[in-house]
Amino acid sequence: MMVQHPVPRIDVALATYNGAPYLGDLLQSLERQSHGNMAVILSDDGSSDNTLAIAASFDASLHIQSVGDTEHHGLVSNFETAMCGGSAGYVALCDQDDVWHPHKLTRLLAKMRDLEAECGPTLPLAVFCDLRIVDAGLAVLDRSFFRSTLKTSTASRFEHYLLGNHVPGCALLVNRPLIDLALPFPDVPVHDWWLMLVASLFGRIGYVDAALIDYRQHGGNAVGLGAVSGDGGALGVPIALITARRRRWDQRALAIRTNLVALQRRFGTRLPADRAAVIDHVLRVGGAGNTMLLRRSGERLWDRIGIGMSLGGLANRG
Repeated sequence: MMVQHPVPRIDVALATYNGAPYLGDLLQSLERQSHGNMAVILSDDGSSDNTLAIAASFDASLHIQSVGDTEHHGLVSNFETAMCGGSAGYVALCDQDDVWHPHKLTRLLAKMRDLEAECGPTLPLAVFCDLRIVDAGLAVLDRSFFRSTLKTSTASRFEHYLLGNHVPGCALLVNRPLIDLALPFPDVPVHDWWLMLVASLFGRIGYVDAALIDYRQHGGNAVGLGAVSGDGGALGVPIALITARRRRWDQRALAIRTNLVALQRRFGTRLPADRAAVIDHVLRVGGAGNTMLLRRSGERLWDRIGIGMSLGGLANRG
């Protein structure tokens, strides 16, 4: 007789903040998920609109579990509260303004279980899918996030995530070993970037080559698109834009340095020796002239060079 294995539960970690305009669309798409065993864990960051009332109207179908204190703590802390609010073996990160396709969780879980069969269930794992880019009204702007930006779906090594993140958190499914290793979040700028750094250092990353989410772009996005494809050369750019670009380089360099210091403090001698050497080099020397920083980082060439120069400046200041 065939043994029936129970369908694993997935916690959907939903972080909200004044999300009333689009939250209903998101929750309706969660109702349509083909994966039948999920728990929606909602953490609200002190919304002043009717976000929580909208969520409550879906309680009968989604049995939403609210966690946290509804005070304003910021995006990273809000996601941490949602991710820690359940106990399932898998957690899917959820933004308040997107629309999930019906088989999103089913497809991501299938890829996760393939990796578990290959690597074992105790290894930290992250899997992600492509995204369809839509506008505020859900009109399609591009059918593939990874084909329309400089981000790459094949990023799997630590070096690929050093300059920036390739994977929007809303496309992610992570397993409990990764959560246990990566959380609590240190004082880092972005939660999903930190998760991918930790997964690339200590585990495995998998990809489902299908757009399983409508990634809504509007004026209120907490985090939006990465750099679009193109040369983005510096010649002919007005002085004001050059100044703004340099400011972005400095901000990104500071974020990179913050991540690397956090990795050293959190993991110390547990870091793989070769990656520890990379981290130490970037913190001591910076990135100028370092070809490692110029490969598959998801940034334009001029931005890669500029960020490397800014990293060098931070290293020189100690």
